[in-house]
Amino acid sequence: MARSGRKNGRLQMGEISFQKHLIDRYGRSVDYARISLTDRCNYRCIYCMPEKGVEWVPHSQIISYEEILFLVARMFDIGIRKVRFTGGEPFVRKGLTSFLREVNERIPDMKIALTTNGALLAKYAGEIQNMKLAGINISLDTLDEGKFSEITRGGELSEVLKGIEAVKDFGIPIKLNAVLMKGFNDLEIPDMLNYASNKGLLLRLIEFMPLDNEVWAKDRFISSLEVIDRISKLDSWAPVILNNEPSLPMGPAKYFKNSTTGQCIGIISAVTSHYCENCNRLRINSSGMLRPCLFSNYNLDLRPVLISKDSEELFRIFSSALDMKPEIGVKQGKDEQRHMVQIGG
Repeated sequence: MARSGRKNGRLQMGEISFQKHLIDRYGRSVDYARISLTDRCNYRCIYCMPEKGVEWVPHSQIISYEEILFLVARMFDIGIRKVRFTGGEPFVRKGLTSFLREVNERIPDMKIALTTNGALLAKYAGEIQNMKLAGINISLDTLDEGKFSEITRGGELSEVLKGIEAVKDFGIPIKLNAVLMKGFNDLEIPDMLNYASNKGLLLRLIEFMPLDNEVWAKDRFISSLEVIDRISKLDSWAPVILNNEPSLPMGPAKYFKNSTTGQCIGIISAVTSHYCENCNRLRINSSGMLRPCLFSNYNLDLRPVLISKDSEELFRIFSSALDMKPEIGVKQGKDEQRHMVQIGG
């Protein structure tokens, strides 16, 4: 979509066009979308939803695969070049692998990635082995079986480790994501680094985000600065200049590299050091609500235009979403409680 005119140094909305890029009012290029395929999950992670669970979206209100295919194709038309499918847990939705193949066939130049808890990866590994996937992010918050059961409320660590083993040699870039919580898993960083190194995978450590008052605990928060300080005290770790490491993915993480082993680790400062100035993404949840910013409560309903396949109206909604993206991620709109599993991880 084109932009025209400036006011107070900010780009202003212009007429809709079909140029192959999206630019928001702060000049950020938006080329990445996260689409939640379901709000359902086979885990109940303590940082994602409250112990009592959440009320699931009725199946009749979940956007269909056909609607998502239309959405992805139209997003590619206006400049989105990467889509990450998330949940809940995407593998609990029936027909996922067939859907992914169809996206590959219909929009072959769109980069497709997945975020998963890994529990079902071993089961579906054979079906994704030869798919053109741009990456798989796997949640792995601890290597301790007891803690894993605690944090997932009943999950089995062995299932995830088996899944990682099943896909690690497919040639698909894999990132292991760990949400750090003080007094729970923060002392496992060396063990996690060793595991990632042995498997040839990239580990990323993520600050515990206060998105959800029902699950966030201030006394469990550990800042990225403290994490970086701990890593710097380990042998041979130093910050990475991304231009010198083209193999590392662009995104919110700050990377460190071990000069002896060559291993890299990513630190995502989701709370203490917002990466908003480089934000290139939009989010769509499983019921078709477009969210311009993770921290905002503003949502735009895509479902009617996905059902009608009204491309022109869809483009207008995306234009509105770009105008609604804030310069810095702060709470906007009515103060409603949304759990991460409902937003789309």
